[in-house]
Amino acid sequence: MVDSGGQVSHWSPAAERMLGYSEKEVLGLNVHELLAPKDVWEEATLGLYNVSDQGQGSILNEVVEMEALRKDGSWISVELALSSFSFKGQRYTVSSMRDVTRRKKRELELKRSEEASRALINAPTESALLIESGGTIVDINEVGARRLGGAVEDIVGKNVFDLIGPELAESRKDHVASVCKTGKPVLFEDWGGGRRMSINLYPVKEPGGSVDRVALFARDVTKAWEAEAALVRSEQRFRDVSIAVGEFLWETAVDGRFKFVTENVDSVLGYSAAELIDIELDAHNLHPQLIDETEDFSDWKETLLRTKESFSNLELNTMAKDGRLVWLLVSGVPYFDENNVFLGYRGAAMNITDRKATEEALKASEQKLRALTESAYDSTIMVDANGFIAFWNTAAEQLFGYTEEEALGQSVHSLIAPEEDRLQAEMGMYQFAITGNGPVIGTSAETIAQHKDGTFFPVERSIAGFQIGRDWYAVASIRDITERKASEAKLRELATTDGLTGLYNRRQFMELVEQEFARSVRYEHPLALLMLDIDHFKKINDKFGHDCGDQVLQSFAKTSILALRNTDVLGRLGGEEFGVFLPETNIEDAREVAERLRLSIEHASIETTAGNIKITVSIGVSVLSDTTSSFQEMIKQADVALYEAKQSGRNCVILATG
Repeated sequence: MVDSGGQVSHWSPAAERMLGYSEKEVLGLNVHELLAPKDVWEEATLGLYNVSDQGQGSILNEVVEMEALRKDGSWISVELALSSFSFKGQRYTVSSMRDVTRRKKRELELKRSEEASRALINAPTESALLIESGGTIVDINEVGARRLGGAVEDIVGKNVFDLIGPELAESRKDHVASVCKTGKPVLFEDWGGGRRMSINLYPVKEPGGSVDRVALFARDVTKAWEAEAALVRSEQRFRDVSIAVGEFLWETAVDGRFKFVTENVDSVLGYSAAELIDIELDAHNLHPQLIDETEDFSDWKETLLRTKESFSNLELNTMAKDGRLVWLLVSGVPYFDENNVFLGYRGAAMNITDRKATEEALKASEQKLRALTESAYDSTIMVDANGFIAFWNTAAEQLFGYTEEEALGQSVHSLIAPEEDRLQAEMGMYQFAITGNGPVIGTSAETIAQHKDGTFFPVERSIAGFQIGRDWYAVASIRDITERKASEAKLRELATTDGLTGLYNRRQFMELVEQEFARSVRYEHPLALLMLDIDHFKKINDKFGHDCGDQVLQSFAKTSILALRNTDVLGRLGGEEFGVFLPETNIEDAREVAERLRLSIEHASIETTAGNIKITVSIGVSVLSDTTSSFQEMIKQADVALYEAKQSGRNCVILATG
C-alpha cells in the first residue's frame, strides 16, 4: 500500500517473498523508483497523482501486466491490480501483484512453436524441414525424410548438411546463413542427385526477434526446368530465321491487334484494310497454322510478345474472307517509342500459295533433300548402299579436314573411321544395301572419328536411311563433342575433389580406402591408414580470419603431398581433418611416413595474408591386421589413436592398439 505521495506505507510478507525486500527496507520509499522501469516513472507518478487527487485512473480497478524489479536486480513479469480508498482525509492506493513469469515463458514458447509449425504447414512444397542455424534438423516431414534416406525419427537430430553432397552443402549453408542474418526468406534452385530442386528458406524468429531456426522446403522442378529449356530451344529456331519482305505491310499494337494494314491486303486475303483494324490474328478468326504443325500459333505469339524478338520467314496457312486457304510468308520486327517502351510489331506478308502448291507437287522427288535437311544438325554426310560418299557439306570439311572434292566417291569408313572399327562397319553395309536396315540405322551414339591429320576425337553421330527408287542411301549427322566430353570429365573431377585444397574429397577418399582395403585383404598385402588433424586450427580462424585459414589448409595440402610417397593417397575429410592411406605399408614403415609428415608440417613456414604462420599436426595410425573386419574399423582405430595424440599434447604420432 502507498500513500498519495507514492511512498510505501504497508508491505506484506508475500511482497517480501516475491520482490526480496523486507518491510523495514521499503517503508517510506517511492514505490515507482523501487520497482518500475525508469522509462515509466513519469507516467506512473502522473497516474498516482490522478488517483490521489480525483480517486480515478486509467488502470484503477483493472488488471494489467508489467515488469517489476526485484532486490537482486532481476526482472519478473507480474499482474498488477490497483484499488484506492480515502482514510482520515488522505487517499491511499493498494496494489495486488502476482508473479506470472513462468506463465509468460510458457506463452512465449508456445508462440515460438506455433510459428515454426505454421512455417512448415504453409509452404506448398514436397519436402519440409525445420533446422537450426547450424543445420541440425529439429523437425521434418515424411517426404523430406525419405529423400534424405531414412525415417523421420532417424533423421531428426542429424545435421542436414552431413546428409547431402559437400559441394551442395556449402552452397546451401551460405543461403541459410543469409536468412539468419537478414531475417528475409530466400528462394533458389540448384542440382542435387541429378535432379533440379527449387529451395525455399523461411526465417523462424525467437521471441527476441532474432532468427535461430530456418524452415526449408524443397520441390523437384526437373521436368519443368527441362520443359523450359526445350521452349528456349524452340524460340531460338525462330530467331535464326532471316528477314523477308512481303506483298502487304502490317503493324500491330502491343496486344497483337492490327492497327495498320496496307490496302493491297484485299488482293491476298479478300479483307479490306479497315476490316482488319483491331482484329487479332489468332485461331478464332483467321485460323493460322504453322507449316510444320509442331508449334501452336497462339503459344508462339505469346512467347513472341513476351520476348519482343524479331521473326522472319514464318509460313502461315490462313483462311481468306471467301474461305480459300492462303499460304503467307510473314516477317516482323518489334518497335519501341523514344523511351524504349515496346509498342508492338511491324512486318510484311507475302502470298506464297502458288509456291506451296508447286512444292507439294514436287514433294515425292525431294525426299533426298528433306532427309538431308532433317538430319543435318552439324556435319552432314550422305553415302550410297556401298558406303561411298555422295554428299559432304562444309561443316564436314571443317570437322574432318577433307574438302568436298577429296571426299566424294571415297569409302566413308576408310576415310574417317578408326582402323579397328572399319571391318564391322563395312559388314553392316551389306545388310543395309538389301533391306535398308542395319545395326546403326535409326540410332544416335557416341563414337571415335579420325581427322585427315591422323588425330582421333569423340563425336556424336545419328544415322537415318531412305530410299529413292530402288536405291538405299544413308545420311549421317555428326557432331564434335570434344568440349562436352572435357566438361563431363571436369564435372567428374569436381564430384571427387575438394574445391579448396585440390585433394580427394571425403566421399572419394572413402571409396578409394574401401577398394584398397578389399584388394589388400584379398591378396594378403599390408595396408596402413593415417588420420590427421591440424592442431589448434580454430584459433587460426578466430584470430586471423577464414581466408587465412583457407591459405593454411592449402599450404598444408601441398606440404603433405611433398612429404608423402607417390603411392600414398591423401584426402580432406572435412574442416582441418585429413586422411592418408598407405598401400603395401607395414606398421614400422607407416610410423616412419607419419613421423616424416609430422616433421615436414612442423618445420614449414606458411605465408598468409596475415604473415608467416607455423602449425603442427596430430596423427593417428592404424594398420590392417588379421582381426580387422572392415575398412570402417581401420578408420575408427586411427580416429581413436588421433584422439589419443591430441590428448597427449598434440604434435605427435600415436599407433592404434588392437
